[in-house]
Amino acid sequence: GRWMTMHLLDLGHRTVFHVGRPEGPTDNTRTNGWRDALKERGVTAPDPIIVPDDDLEESVKAGRTLGRRGDETAIFAGNDETAIAVIRGLREGGRCGKPCLRASERAYGDGEIA
Repeated sequence: GRWMTMHLLDLGHRTVFHVGRPEGPTDNTRTNGWRDALKERGVTAPDPIIVPDDDLEESVKAGRTLGRRGDETAIFAGNDETAIAVIRGLREGGRCGKPCLRASERAYGDGEIA
């Protein structure tokens, strides 16, 4: 999470929004890395959007919610499935077309969909 957030900030984004999963038994290092990177750069972390593990529709809703803000230019998703669902929500909300050119979206994962 830290590396990905630093990368997005290095691209010139003023902040990075985060859509992630609930903390597990070993803590949520992706969310913590995201928060640490923003703090290191002096950026106030926006509230993360935490979505259930088994409900991608909540990730789609998160994309719609972020898209309504109008100021989201970078979103870090906790895994590939969440990232794709967030992009779907952004598109459904009219925030980005094909391809999604107005927002940088990065995810972390090595699942089948990656």
